[in-house]
Amino acid sequence: MMIEITFKDFYEYKYREDGFYELYVVKNGLEEILYVGISDQNIWNRWFGWNGHIIGDTRHMIGESIVGKKIVGPKYLRKKLLSYI
Repeated sequence: MMIEITFKDFYEYKYREDGFYELYVVKNGLEEILYVGISDQNIWNRWFGWNGHIIGDTRHMIGESIVGKKIVGPKYLRKKLLSYI
Protein backbone atom coordinates (compact mmCIF):
# COMPACT_ATOMS: atom_id res chain seq x y z
CA MET A 1 0.00 0.00 0.00
CA MET A 2 1.27 3.47 -0.81
CA ILE A 3 -0.10 6.69 0.64
CA GLU A 4 0.66 10.33 -0.13
CA ILE A 5 0.10 13.00 2.52
CA THR A 6 1.08 16.57 3.26
CA PHE A 7 3.97 17.18 5.57
CA LYS A 8 1.56 18.90 7.99
CA ASP A 9 -0.57 15.73 8.19
CA PHE A 10 2.59 13.72 8.64
CA TYR A 11 3.72 15.96 11.50
CA GLU A 12 0.27 15.73 13.12
CA TYR A 13 0.41 11.91 12.73
CA LYS A 14 -2.78 11.78 10.64
CA TYR A 15 -1.89 8.48 9.00
CA ARG A 16 -1.31 4.89 9.97
CA GLU A 17 1.91 2.93 9.81
CA ASP A 18 1.33 -0.80 9.49
CA GLY A 19 4.77 -1.67 10.76
CA PHE A 20 8.36 -0.65 10.74
CA TYR A 21 10.92 -1.07 7.98
CA GLU A 22 9.08 1.47 5.87
CA LEU A 23 10.35 2.81 2.56
CA TYR A 24 9.44 6.44 1.98
CA VAL A 25 10.02 9.30 -0.45
CA VAL A 26 9.93 13.02 0.36
CA LYS A 27 9.09 15.34 -2.53
CA ASN A 28 9.01 19.12 -2.75
CA GLY A 29 5.49 19.42 -4.19
CA LEU A 30 6.85 19.78 -7.73
CA GLU A 31 7.44 16.03 -8.05
CA GLU A 32 11.15 16.55 -7.38
CA ILE A 33 12.54 14.01 -4.94
CA LEU A 34 14.30 15.50 -1.91
CA TYR A 35 14.93 12.33 0.07
CA VAL A 36 14.46 8.57 -0.11
CA GLY A 37 14.64 6.68 3.14
CA ILE A 38 14.06 3.35 4.74
CA SER A 39 13.54 3.13 8.45
CA ASP A 40 13.55 0.24 10.88
CA GLN A 41 11.76 2.45 13.36
CA ASN A 42 8.62 4.55 13.31
CA ILE A 43 9.06 7.10 10.48
CA TRP A 44 7.58 9.93 12.55
CA ASN A 45 10.18 9.32 15.25
CA ARG A 46 12.91 9.25 12.61
CA TRP A 47 11.90 12.74 11.50
CA PHE A 48 10.82 14.41 14.76
CA GLY A 49 12.15 12.25 17.61
CA TRP A 50 15.59 12.13 19.18
CA ASN A 51 18.28 12.94 16.61
CA GLY A 52 15.58 13.53 13.96
CA HIS A 53 15.66 15.65 10.82
CA ILE A 54 13.44 18.39 12.33
CA ILE A 55 12.95 19.66 15.88
CA GLY A 56 10.39 22.06 17.33
CA ASP A 57 6.66 22.36 16.71
CA THR A 58 4.42 23.75 13.94
CA ARG A 59 4.99 27.31 15.15
CA HIS A 60 8.78 27.03 15.07
CA MET A 61 10.46 24.15 13.28
CA ILE A 62 14.21 23.88 12.90
CA GLY A 63 15.83 21.69 10.26
CA GLU A 64 18.60 19.62 11.79
CA SER A 65 19.71 17.85 8.60
CA ILE A 66 20.16 18.99 5.02
CA VAL A 67 16.73 17.71 4.00
CA GLY A 68 15.17 19.00 7.23
CA LYS A 69 16.43 22.50 6.41
CA LYS A 70 14.91 22.28 2.91
CA ILE A 71 11.51 21.24 4.27
CA VAL A 72 11.09 23.68 7.15
CA GLY A 73 8.74 26.49 6.17
CA PRO A 74 4.99 27.05 5.83
CA LYS A 75 4.82 26.42 2.06
CA TYR A 76 6.06 22.86 2.50
CA LEU A 77 3.64 22.04 5.31
CA ARG A 78 0.67 22.34 2.94
CA LYS A 79 2.09 20.44 -0.04
CA LYS A 80 1.95 16.73 -0.63
CA LEU A 81 5.39 15.61 0.33
CA LEU A 82 5.54 12.20 1.84
CA SER A 83 4.79 8.94 0.11
CA TYR A 84 5.48 5.67 1.83
CA ILE A 85 5.07 2.05 0.94
